[in-house]
Amino acid sequence: MFLASIVVSIVYFMSIMGRSLAIFVAPRTPIERRLTAVFSQVLNVERVGVNDDFFELGGHSLIATQFISRLNDTLQVSFSIRTIFERSTIAELAELMVVSQLEQVASDVLEDVLAEVDELLDDEAALLLLEDDAVV
Repeated sequence: MFLASIVVSIVYFMSIMGRSLAIFVAPRTPIERRLTAVFSQVLNVERVGVNDDFFELGGHSLIATQFISRLNDTLQVSFSIRTIFERSTIAELAELMVVSQLEQVASDVLEDVLAEVDELLDDEAALLLLEDDAVV
């Protein structure tokens, strides 16, 4: 009973303070650590978890502009200001970065393959196709 009243008091206090009761999750990956560092600098907050919301930590549109600028410079990405409004936690931003990196790698690989195909003579391409058909 005593523990339950403590929990209720904490929930009430946190709701008054406008803070969520999300459990702190430390950054787990290099990308999350780098994002957390930028979050901390721009928001002037010491401890940032991957599920902490940029706006709940005190962020607003002007700070969001600074954040996106530093993020783009530091991590060599090209996110727009809209990004932080759509994905306002470290976890969401890290996921977006990984997806962007995978898309870039896939695009680069596709470009390399297409360049190799362009370099092939028609006869070489026909021979390769015949070899693939023979294997199947």
